[in-house]
Amino acid sequence: MLDIGNFELLVGEKILIVGANGSGKSTLLRLIAGISTVSEGRVERSKELRTMRIGFVPQSGGLYEDLTLWQNFEVFRRLYGMEPDYSLSNTWLGECGSLDTVKNIPVGQMSGGIKQLATIACVLSFRPDSLLLDEPASDLDVVHRKQLSKLLADLAPALAFLLISAHDTHGFDFFDRKISMSDGRFK
Repeated sequence: MLDIGNFELLVGEKILIVGANGSGKSTLLRLIAGISTVSEGRVERSKELRTMRIGFVPQSGGLYEDLTLWQNFEVFRRLYGMEPDYSLSNTWLGECGSLDTVKNIPVGQMSGGIKQLATIACVLSFRPDSLLLDEPASDLDVVHRKQLSKLLADLAPALAFLLISAHDTHGFDFFDRKISMSDGRFK
């Protein structure tokens, strides 16, 4: 469980956080991931949450731009104490929009949408217990957005929790809760 002021996240929840740019969605996800700290108030994490492998996908960035997607897979898995597993990588690459066609291209040469899918694939490669995705569909075309939505809906039952931030709810209809944010507050 996580408690941030008036926001409580329970294990098993699938939450979509909706709001305009600057509403506080990214900050909330970084607080939950433990990447940022609060300047006011409190954040309480249960022991269970503190020991979880949380996969965090930022809105942009997250990969080493001068490395290929394949090399980024190796880095992610080694950071989490896992040996590179190319058969697993092929599975995640296939599920995340047929990324196998760009696996040997430096990430810095990829389009924004493909780079976002590559980041998601790398995070999934270490098999996190839960996922936090910040605007994961913002740079995606319609086809890749549908693929991502299906992938996340399929993964959701096996995750301890799933939180996604988005500008709109289109394509994300499998969530338990939808929360609106504005000016850093929940509506």
